[in-house]
Amino acid sequence: MKRRSNGFALIEMIITLTLLGVLAAMVAPYFLTGITTGADPLKNMPTPLGVQSIMASIIADYGSNSTAQYQHDLSALNSRIVNGNYGLSSAYTITKNPNYKFDPSDTDVALLVTIKNNATNESATYIFTKQL
Repeated sequence: MKRRSNGFALIEMIITLTLLGVLAAMVAPYFLTGITTGADPLKNMPTPLGVQSIMASIIADYGSNSTAQYQHDLSALNSRIVNGNYGLSSAYTITKNPNYKFDPSDTDVALLVTIKNNATNESATYIFTKQL
């Protein structure tokens, strides 16, 4: 007698489902951690972007063609930072160090600016150099 098989046997189905269950149990922890903690960086994003956007405004003023004077006169940039409105509030502390020098014999060649968010202690620092 010749028998023709039209499908899977019950034992084949059981073995296949068991193997798939074992593989799913091994892979599931990796996917679940990614799903539950995948949004954590997004929660922290607004604070660094706030500090970075303020620093980007100062850098844009320094580098723009209409205010190229700041590239040649760092004291003017320093006073602009003091008097300018870059979105700074009491939540931020801005520190300027006009005495920051690459070469101790040169004067007024670099301005070190640090902006710090007082609530999160995140900061951004940039060194502006005098263009000759």
